Amino acid sequence: MGRRTRDYLLLAGIGSLVITVLSFRVLSASEASVVWRLVLTGVASWCGLLWFIFYGVMSRY
Repeated sequence: MGRRTRDYLLLAGIGSLVITVLSFRVLSASEASVVWRLVLTGVASWCGLLWFIFYGVMSRY
């Protein structure tokens, strides 16, 4: 496994965990399905942004 892939997986995993925990903590009074949709949207956006940075932008250097 390459260094870029390892760094991507580490940041994506930690970021996804943080997004999930904070979403459930902040939106604890909301309906669970709404929170899960927001969590999945946030995690997908975070991982997509990281992928673009690590493999789109960084591959030019």
